[in-house]
This record gives sequence, C-alpha cells and structure tokens, in this order.
Amino acid sequence: MKNVLLLGMLLLFSGCLKNQWEERLENGDVDFDSQTETTPTNTSGSPVSKSTYTPAVVDGKTIDGKALFKVNCTSCHSASTKRTTGPGLQGVLSRIPGGDWKYNWVRNSTKLIESGDAYANKIFNDYNKSIMTPFPALSNAEIDEILRYADGGQ
Repeated sequence: MKNVLLLGMLLLFSGCLKNQWEERLENGDVDFDSQTETTPTNTSGSPVSKSTYTPAVVDGKTIDGKALFKVNCTSCHSASTKRTTGPGLQGVLSRIPGGDWKYNWVRNSTKLIESGDAYANKIFNDYNKSIMTPFPALSNAEIDEILRYADGGQ
C-alpha cells in the first residue's frame, strides 16, 4: 500500500513539474542562454561551428525549437554528434527518411518499430533496444523546429 501511495505522489509531482516548465516557457521566464554550454565536436574531435538559430513564426506563433529541445530532448540527445542514450542530432535531417517519418518516430517510435520500418529498427538495435520517450502532444511545427535547431549542431 505504501508503494502505491508513493508511486501516486511521484506521478502527481512529476505532472506538476511538467506543467510549471510549460508555463515558464510560455511566459518566457526560462533563460537557457545563461547556462554554460560545451562546444560540439565532430567524430574526429575537431570543433564544429555552431550555426545561429532563430525561432520560427508559424501561423503568428513563435515556436522556439531550442527551448523545446532543452525541455524535452536533452535527457537523451545532444544537438551535436555526441552519442548519449540516443543519437546526437546534428545532421539528423539528412539521415532520416522523408515524409511523415519524423513525426511518426517522435510521437510513437514503438509503433514505427513494430510496423517493421527498416530505419526505425536500425536505430532501435543500434541503441541497445532503448525505446524513445513518445511525445504525442508535439505539433508537426514543434517537431520541425526542434529538429531544425538540433540539426544545425548547436
């Protein structure tokens, strides 16, 4: 019974934190630029030049891929070539299949893997069969901006 109560409190607390972060992002209260960042390197260890990222405006709404990446992706990915739990995402747009593949992967990689998709299964196997956290609430525009930010090797 104690374990069930503890689990319930943990789930409630994590939901509250997520809501607080989303609210802070919407209000512009989060300043990621003040944090120290390392210079990304390529596979030979040489520094990779950082491109300048500017958030996009889609249908009158600013979508900040950098902020979304930092909140949703940095626990498993880098915006460089550095491999962590998942692949480094610098250059990702030239590696992945076209069409809606990126949206399907981000929203539910398990479904894509189970469909037999060759590239999805390659990533799954290359990364010790780790399942990517699904992000079903992200819009196509948000996914596009996250990938545009990370693709540039920030």
